[in-house]
Amino acid sequence: ENNAAIAYPASSGRASISATMQAEFRELFSSAGLSVSNSQILPARDEGPFELIAIKFVLAGPLSSLDQAMTELSARSPLVVIESVEVWPGRLRRGKGPSQTLNINLQLFSLGVAQ
Repeated sequence: ENNAAIAYPASSGRASISATMQAEFRELFSSAGLSVSNSQILPARDEGPFELIAIKFVLAGPLSSLDQAMTELSARSPLVVIESVEVWPGRLRRGKGPSQTLNINLQLFSLGVAQ
């Protein structure tokens, strides 16, 4: 059975997958225009033949950047699942035109084939 579209291979190892995901997602969020103030690798959870490898991010930026990041995440392979998202308004900036910053807590996971 080919799980490549939905899961990282077992040969990759949990620690390596977590570190790779954290670095790649930080870059994805930054490229989309979001600032990453914190990221945390969460304990992996076993779910049948898979391991759920989760990372929590604390982000800030405009709605357009969040939209771009979500679009990019939805196109990734292996599959990325949004486990939880909290969004609340930040300060309204004046001067260069109205622009509101959003504060975002985002928890994502991908699957790894259990060893």
